[in-house]
This record gives sequence, structure tokens and C-alpha cells, in this order.
Amino acid sequence: MRLARLLDELLPNQSEIEALYALMLFHDARRQARVNASGEPVLLEDQDRSLWESAKISRGMALLARDVTSSWGPYRVQASIVAEHVRAENWKATDWRRICRYYDILLAIDPSPVVELNRAVAVAYAQGYETGLALMDELKTKGFLDDYAPLFSARAELLRRARRTGEARAAYARAIELTRNEPERRYLRAKLAELGPAAEA
Repeated sequence: MRLARLLDELLPNQSEIEALYALMLFHDARRQARVNASGEPVLLEDQDRSLWESAKISRGMALLARDVTSSWGPYRVQASIVAEHVRAENWKATDWRRICRYYDILLAIDPSPVVELNRAVAVAYAQGYETGLALMDELKTKGFLDDYAPLFSARAELLRRARRTGEARAAYARAIELTRNEPERRYLRAKLAELGPAAEA
């Protein structure tokens, strides 16, 4: 963040530098709320937004608002996506349809399987869990992200919400297998345990 601030001072009015700095501010503003006392991740939906640092969020918003006429690079799009999350009063107020539109822009200028995955999650919350899961299934059939733990943890969460418990259990198990960070593994094991024991044949 210090280097981004220095770049912004040395090279003023550079849209991507401003956006990168804003993106860092948005993420850092939520730092205290993103993990619990044990170091385990807290989903955005469950974060205590009173812990978010409003001064950093306001600074990031001001950076994004400096020049809205500039051509959009990947950092500006990413920062705009996160801005939708931090400006929402609560989880239910999140404008998922606008976030989907930003992901469409990001896919056009900086395509990658990870961006496709993130867009699938946004689509799930904008249009329904099954729609998002169908997009994730397309990624799987292409062989993308076969060993990418966040794919399986995100898919498990959507499957859980869609009440496809057996598939959710398998997805959580695969995410645990692929995850190396122990606090994240504890979190995933706890989510798996919440589903209860597998039904016997």
C-alpha cells in the first residue's frame, strides 16, 4: 500500500495506479473481519461490517471517482467489484447484477479460469444457485482448475445452499484435500461437519 501510494504521488492521474491503490485499501479495510480469533476465514456474508475501516473505504472510493472517463483496465474493474461489496450496507443489499456486469468486462479484457469462477459465484447470487453451479460445471468439464481448492470450496457452499447435500459433502472433502493452510482446513472441516453424517446405502 505504501508503494502504491508513492506511485500515485509520483505518477498522478494514472487510472490503473489509482485503481490498484483503491483495491488494496478496500481489502485492507476488511482485514480485522476476515478471520476469527483462531485465524479461520469468515465468509463475507458473516463478517462484522462494523470492524471495516471506513476511512480506508472512503479513500478508495475517492480514488475510483477521480476519473471515470478513463479506459478500464483490469485493476479498475477489480476495484469496482470490491467497491460494490464495501458500499453495501449488508450482504442482502449487495448489487450482484452489477457485479456480474463488471465480471463480464473483466473477462473481455483479462480472461482467465479464476475470473470465470468468480463470475459463476456472482451469477449464483444474482440469478440462482443452480445457474452458478452450471457455470462451475462447465469449468470442470474443460479441465480447468482441477486442483484449485477455491473451486471446490465455492462449489460446496453453493451446493449446500441448493440443498444438494451429498454433492456438497464431496466438494468439501475435495477442498479439504487440496487446501494446505491449516486454519482454512479447520474451517472447511467445520462446514463439512455441519452437513451431518453421510446417509448409509
